[in-house]
Order: sequence, then C-alpha cells, then structure tokens
Amino acid sequence: MLRTAFRFGLVGVVASTVHLGVASVALAFGVQVLISNAIGFCVALVVSVVGHHTVSFPNQTTFWRGCWRFVPAAITGFVANNIVLATIVATTGSSHAWIKVAVAILVIPPATFAYAYFFAYRG
Repeated sequence: MLRTAFRFGLVGVVASTVHLGVASVALAFGVQVLISNAIGFCVALVVSVVGHHTVSFPNQTTFWRGCWRFVPAAITGFVANNIVLATIVATTGSSHAWIKVAVAILVIPPATFAYAYFFAYRG
C-alpha cells in the first residue's frame, strides 16, 4: 500500500501542478477565481485519470471501469475543493487568488486516495 500511495502522490502532484497552472493562466486572463479553478480541474482530471490508471494502479482494472468509478469521486473532491476555495475567498477576498486555489487543491487528496485505493481501482 505504501508504494501505491507514493505513486498516487506522484500522479497527484503532477495533476495538482497542472490544475494550479491552468487555473493561474485563467486568472491572469481575468477569469473569475471559481471558474478558473473549474477549468484547471477539468484539465487536471484527464491527467489524473490517465496517470492513476497507468502509474498508481496499473493492471488493477480496465481503464473505463476505473474511470467510471474514479471520476465521480474526483468530482466530489472538486465540489469540496470549491467549497473550501469559496470560503477562503469569502473570508479573505480575491487578492493572491492563485495561492488560495493552491490551498484548496491540497485539502482533498487524502480522501480521494482512500476512495481510489479501496474502491475505484479494485478489480
């Protein structure tokens, strides 16, 4: 499980970096913070699904079965992420929005790992 958690973490770091990068670019173009976060999530979701299937949980289940199981958990995580982000922005304002997106991104991964490990990628 430790090796799997490490690989999951690596894929998560890459996906989170993509998420933050895409969201930051959207913010730089003046897109509202929650919408920027959603755009970043959508791009990062593709990275995450492919990465977890090929790196974190190789040969555990078919691509589509893992995808159908993982994507709802990822979307649930994103909803929780957006609630955290909206709360941060509501209480502190929207200055330095990319930092607030980064904080919100870091809150959810442990729960997503547990779900993926025990359900989404089980044969």
